Amino acid sequence: FLSILYRGLKRKLGYDTGQIRAIFLTHFHSDHVDGLYHFPNTKIYASKVAYDFAVSPKGESIGYLKKNFPDWFQPLLFEFDDDIEETFGSCKKMTDDGSIVAVPLPGHSIGHTAYIIKSKNNRYICSGDATFDKTTLQDGISFVIFNSKTAEDSVSKLQDYTLSPDVAVLCSHDPSAPDILNING
Repeated sequence: FLSILYRGLKRKLGYDTGQIRAIFLTHFHSDHVDGLYHFPNTKIYASKVAYDFAVSPKGESIGYLKKNFPDWFQPLLFEFDDDIEETFGSCKKMTDDGSIVAVPLPGHSIGHTAYIIKSKNNRYICSGDATFDKTTLQDGISFVIFNSKTAEDSVSKLQDYTLSPDVAVLCSHDPSAPDILNING
């Protein structure tokens, strides 16, 4: 995913990786961390639970590959120790003004995290791999790898959150995500 982001930033959007100030990891599966090496000077945030599991012997035994982490990789770890964020039982404010908020969406992986970005008129929730796209979200279908009951509960919370008309969901593997953000123009 990060390798695709890197190429997309350069070609399609005209950004250089040096302009990216922060990366917020939803989880540590290879397709989400494979391009970290492109961002050596960028702050990288991740849930402590997700990171601790990924670097544990059990994490390695089920496919979390430390070789995907550059030698310099030291993510800024956080725990969900702030107030409740609507349907989510806990959260972590990632910015002082609360415009970016991390919320737990476990089930797809241990410590799986979503990020809510609040603008003046809209809220975008980057839901990682909690579900595949808008249709699977509406149908309550989780993108399960780790724990189906926990994943179903997370998708239910995500469904409740998206009942508000100002919320747009961005799923990591949804091919329509650029259209949702209106960056295909």
